[in-house]
Amino acid sequence: MSVPTITPARLAELAAAGPVSLIDVRTPAEFEEVHVPFARNVPLDRLDPKAVGDPAAAVYVVCRSGSRGQKACETLRAAG
Repeated sequence: MSVPTITPARLAELAAAGPVSLIDVRTPAEFEEVHVPFARNVPLDRLDPKAVGDPAAAVYVVCRSGSRGQKACETLRAAG
């Protein structure tokens, strides 16, 4: 099952409407270079699905190219 994606514009709309849970799974060095202001940095190798928050709430994941984001989503889905 593929992971649905949204555009940056859609993410901005969601953020304007209320709090958004956005996890940036890049390394801390990459995150420091540039990141979405409301994103929290949780590198893929440190991602703990139990620490993400409410399992019923929407969580968005971002990385540079999409491959780490895809892996993070698969990890989160596998955990329920």
